[in-house]
Parts: sequence; structure tokens; C-alpha cells
Amino acid sequence: MNQGIFSYMELLLTTPDFPEKFKGYIRTAFEQSKGITRLVLNTRKLLELQKQGLDLKNINILPMFFQAIDQVKTTHAQREIEIIYKVSENEVVVLGNELLEDVFYNILDNAVKYDRHDKVEVEVNIGEVESEKYWKVEFKDHGPGVPDEIKESIFTRLEQVNKRAFATVLGLTLVKQIIEKCGGKVWVEDRVKGDRTKGSNFIMLLQRVEVVDE
Repeated sequence: MNQGIFSYMELLLTTPDFPEKFKGYIRTAFEQSKGITRLVLNTRKLLELQKQGLDLKNINILPMFFQAIDQVKTTHAQREIEIIYKVSENEVVVLGNELLEDVFYNILDNAVKYDRHDKVEVEVNIGEVESEKYWKVEFKDHGPGVPDEIKESIFTRLEQVNKRAFATVLGLTLVKQIIEKCGGKVWVEDRVKGDRTKGSNFIMLLQRVEVVDE
């Protein structure tokens, strides 16, 4: 049903004689319709994850990361988005699953949704943590930040503060469960230490797999 709504709104936006003054409302509804689709998919994946778990394998996360960037830019086609990334290796192989693409998408999608600047900038750093044998992935945004009192619970609390926040928390719950089932960790800090208004830094550790050259 939501796909039908989505299609009709898309048709209205491409209709030449549709009044321009109403297109803003249609674009807002269009974005919310896409959000509903994402919410349904996240709910389905979360239920399947809780029921069946994950089949883990050695997997290079970079193709999934780049695919997530493309998806976010498509989802928010009306926004100017720059995602700056630094990667220490050509391959970043972890113990994981294809669902890690959902992890990257959810983090980037939230960064874009809550950033009110004309141009959205997100910095992503991917590097090794030698002492713990992890790959560390950081997503640094310029949004409103996460208050200290909910930093620890933001990945698990499902109470509905409002509809938009509920969708975000559900997505972050999925993020946490996927990462932990891959043997990793995830948390959030201030991008600028001690000043949460400067944005957030979502950090994840993923189990590093040594790549042996044949």
C-alpha cells in the first residue's frame, strides 16, 4: 500500500501542470513515505535477526560502505551531501555479514536527516586498532548531537518519543544487534569532546580478519 502512495506522489511531482506551490508538501510526504518503507524493512530485519541470528563470514566492508553512500545520496537527492572518508587499506576484511550495509546506511541516513545545514558533511575514518585486532569505523557528523543522558541507551530504547525519533531508534537498535552478532561494539561520543551541539561521532569496532596474500 505504501508503494502505491509513493508512486502516486512521484507521479504528481513529475506532472508539468501541477501547481508549484503544493510541490513542497508533496516532497515532504514523499520523503515520509520512503521513511515508512525503511521502517518496515528495519522491523522485518530486526525480527529475523532475533529469530535466526547471522551467518558470519570473512567479508570486505568497503563495497557495502560505498553502496550505502550511494543509497543515502539517492534517498536525500534534494540535499547537498559530502561524505569525506579516509581508509588505511584497499581491503577492510571483517567477520561479518551483508547486513553491515544496513548498519552503514542507518548511521549515514540519520546524519543527513538531522543535519540542518545547507550542506551536509560527514567524515568517516576507517582504520585498524592493533592492540584489540579490530577495524575501527567512525562517523562524524555536524548534527544537533546526542545528549549525555541518552548516549548509552540510544541503541536500545524503543519508547516512542515521536514518530521520527522512533524510526531512528529502531534503526539504531538494528545497528547494535547486527554489530554485536558480528562480535563487534558500537557507541556514540561527541564529535567535539564536551560539546554535543557540534555533532556526534558514532564509533564501531568490527573484528579484523588478516588477509593472507597467496
